[in-house]
Amino acid sequence: MHRTHRPPRRNRREFLTASAAAAVGLAAAKAVLAADEGGKAAGSSGSGARQFFEIRTYRFAKSAKQTAAEKQQAFERFFADAAVPAYNRAGVKPVGVFKMKAEDNPSLKLTEEPTDLWVFLPHDSIESVLTVESRLAADEAFQKAGHDVLNAPKSEPAFARY
Repeated sequence: MHRTHRPPRRNRREFLTASAAAAVGLAAAKAVLAADEGGKAAGSSGSGARQFFEIRTYRFAKSAKQTAAEKQQAFERFFADAAVPAYNRAGVKPVGVFKMKAEDNPSLKLTEEPTDLWVFLPHDSIESVLTVESRLAADEAFQKAGHDVLNAPKSEPAFARY
């Protein structure tokens, strides 16, 4: 009797949900891009007056070798030395990198410094949003400067999630 291997139902559901979400996002992005191009063709300025903002929150978790704060500091150096210059070369500027400090937020009564890092990326077009990752992947200076973070082993990831 020949049996085919079938993944567990949960994995299949997660895959289908993620695939559907990606398809909806891509369709929405294409619709915005088409509307933007249509507006340019209809005589709007097309001078980049419309911008698209991407806000990322990177979260860090401790590992066997580093605390979450140490991982955050290493990622801050990665952004300063490699990522921000690469984003700028890709036309994404100004890039903002922010973190919350416990001393600046006394009403939150934090017992330690938060280890989240917020990154603000302004794009001049939806095409920039959709293609920035591939442009960074092709940027040799970025790949070289950010090698340690970009190629971190799975056992010691640079960040937990974003």
